[in-house]
Amino acid sequence: MIAMVEGYSSPVAASPYPEPPHFFKDLRWIIVYFKSRSKDLKAMVPEPAEPDPEGLCMSFVLDVPFSTGLGPYREGGTSVGVVYQGKNYFHDLDLYVTSDIPLLAGREIWGAPKLLADISLDFGKGGVESGIVRRGCDEILRIAYKNERSAQPEELPAPRDDIKLKVIPRADRAGHAIKQLIEVGMTDFVLKGLWTGPGTFTFGKSVLTQAWKLEPIEFVGAFSMIHDSSERYGRILYDYLKT
Repeated sequence: MIAMVEGYSSPVAASPYPEPPHFFKDLRWIIVYFKSRSKDLKAMVPEPAEPDPEGLCMSFVLDVPFSTGLGPYREGGTSVGVVYQGKNYFHDLDLYVTSDIPLLAGREIWGAPKLLADISLDFGKGGVESGIVRRGCDEILRIAYKNERSAQPEELPAPRDDIKLKVIPRADRAGHAIKQLIEVGMTDFVLKGLWTGPGTFTFGKSVLTQAWKLEPIEFVGAFSMIHDSSERYGRILYDYLKT
């Protein structure tokens, strides 16, 4: 009998993605920061984390031309600010990606709530417009942005790690086999360019997202950014099944 060599993830004979760290080169972000006072915000945040008292949120699109093991892809979504044990984080309400490999890695390793979608990036004279359309559904998010000037890192809201809710169902009965809050952050960060300018965003109503419930009340700023970075293993902050 020939013993099967177990890979990192299923299918074990041909794992679709490698173990972290994953290195990313020339990532290009378009980010719009805003504040929300939605009465639904608390219900969107996994306890024991709490909503950011300032209501800081962001919507973004991201172009990944190169990554080790995950290939090129695009990603976008909306995140809300949260606080856990005195530290500020962003928590993803929804994430959309154009390729199955980063979707699998994001969901299976860190619990990122990624779904497949079509993400357009249309560049004009100094500007860009992007739309996210869940396959077979209506548009979920549209962002428009135009570079106005170079920016300094201190103009950005203070950087935050992400906090993700990782949930894996049981196979033998109803319930969860895994339910954890995971801290994930970028490392090996090299900023290659940062700009700011006017930006707008529009949410489409969909049962697939809660972002349209955010009811933005204040525009904070819009930025485009190019950088290199790595994504490594995260840290389990809270295990619901062991408390």
